[in-house]
Amino acid sequence: MGVQRQLSAFRNCFGKSRREKALLQEQIANLTGEREYLTRQNQALGHERDDLEQSSRSLAREKEELERKGRLLVRENEELEQRCHSMALEKDEMIRHLERWRIVYTELEEKHDIVLRENQNLARLHTESEEKSRQLDDKATSLRDEFREKEAKLQLQLAQAHAAGTYLSTADSVSHGELLEMVGKLNAHIFQLASLLEDVVDIREIDVVDADTVQRSLKSLERWLEPPMLDQLSRLQPDDKFWVGIGLQAVVTQFAAWRINSWDFDSTRDRGLRSTYEAVFKDEPQAISARWRAISRNYAAKLSNVEESIPQAADTLTRLLLQVLWVTRSSITDSSRDWKDTICTKARGIVEQCRSIQKVIAGDIVSCSFEVVGRTNGAAFSNECMEVDADDISSHAHTPHGAALLCMSQLGLKGRERVEGVRKTEFRCRTLLKAKVFLQDVHNDI
Repeated sequence: MGVQRQLSAFRNCFGKSRREKALLQEQIANLTGEREYLTRQNQALGHERDDLEQSSRSLAREKEELERKGRLLVRENEELEQRCHSMALEKDEMIRHLERWRIVYTELEEKHDIVLRENQNLARLHTESEEKSRQLDDKATSLRDEFREKEAKLQLQLAQAHAAGTYLSTADSVSHGELLEMVGKLNAHIFQLASLLEDVVDIREIDVVDADTVQRSLKSLERWLEPPMLDQLSRLQPDDKFWVGIGLQAVVTQFAAWRINSWDFDSTRDRGLRSTYEAVFKDEPQAISARWRAISRNYAAKLSNVEESIPQAADTLTRLLLQVLWVTRSSITDSSRDWKDTICTKARGIVEQCRSIQKVIAGDIVSCSFEVVGRTNGAAFSNECMEVDADDISSHAHTPHGAALLCMSQLGLKGRERVEGVRKTEFRCRTLLKAKVFLQDVHNDI
């Protein structure tokens, strides 16, 4: 029993020791965890201490910087106070200066008013002097212009007198026979050009161009052909090629007459000069009338470029030929380049011949005043200077004086020469070459 109690006590003691051991181990484990926790806290506190020390150092530096800035601000404040004091002194000085300037400004205003009144007086005097100067300049300019005009008139009169003396003392450079030969050659070339075109055209039943072109062509040809002739050409039948040639010949003939008799101005001024010539010099001596015509034409030649007018006139003549073909509904059967060049060359040759004849009539002959016979609007047949063309079907019939003209196919030439009479000198108009014409009445029913 005692042993069992001891054994039981021992067991109890051993069990208690085990529990105490377990409790101690648990306490040891808890203490170990607390130690680790405290160690971590200690480390965290160490870090916080380091941060606080670093913050303390930063704050110390900021404090030093702020103290330095404070000292700078104190110095700047002192400087500003000094500047404010100086500016106050300057303000007082400026106020004193302003008062003095107000007094000076008042004095200057008074002087300015005086100077302004003086300037106004000077400006008025200057304007008056400029007006007088301008009037004197205008008068001087007028006198200079008048002097130059009189001097130019004097020089012109001297030049004309010298030219007239030279002109009237110059012998004839072209004879009457040579002039007749030139007009005859021109008529032959006109006939050749018309025949050449007549041979290479055919008359169509309908217009070869549009109606507007035909109307414009008729309007253009009214200057060169009589209305009955235009009506005749516009109603041709396919077998009337003869009339195509007559129309071409008529328009070229009239163009040549205009070129020779013109003053090389436009048609309006040419008509004016021609009517003046016929009215003023009708009964004047031939030398005066011929000289006036030569001077006026030479003046016209100086105003125009002859080298340019010849190609332009050739183009105009070629265009007139085409317009006749369009009105007659004729188309060209030969469209080769050589044929076109031939037509243009012949047209230019006719223009150059007209220029040569014009030069002879205008200035080279002094013994007679010549004029080519050409159609004028409303002209009638005259036995003295016209004859019916041999191709006209009425050529063998009696031709009444004053019959209406249909067209002119060849140019004529007439001249006015001086004839010594018994008591006085007379001027006689003589036809050297009759113009050939077609008459209206014979062809009205064709």
